[in-house]
Amino acid sequence: MQTVIFSPVIALAALTTLVAARLAWLRVTGSLKKPGQPGFYDPTNRLEAPASITNTSDHLKNLFEFPILFYVVCIISYLTNSVDYMQLGLAWAYVGLRLVHTAIHITYNMVLHRFGVFILSFLVLIILWVRLGLAL
Repeated sequence: MQTVIFSPVIALAALTTLVAARLAWLRVTGSLKKPGQPGFYDPTNRLEAPASITNTSDHLKNLFEFPILFYVVCIISYLTNSVDYMQLGLAWAYVGLRLVHTAIHITYNMVLHRFGVFILSFLVLIILWVRLGLAL
């Protein structure tokens, strides 16, 4: 049962990898176009970058902020034999919320929607840590 906690960890790592690949694709394809063409991206000028690139870049940075605490709580849960169905369910809920957050951020990027999902994911993360603390 304990090792199953790494399934949501792998899923979040895969999401991060996909966002990084999307960013690389957008940057390369945008910079290969000629100046003046729609979608042209000059990598030396972030201010003129299309929203798709800046949003994806910003989101990739987000995936290296609070999700680090998710990785740590999952590893500690495993090491202390604190994985149960609730902890696993919460871990998957966190990944699901981060997936929704990603979809919002790299598509239509409505800040209010994104913030609501962020708050929910943050609450799930807090619950994961509280449950771990109580199990120790």
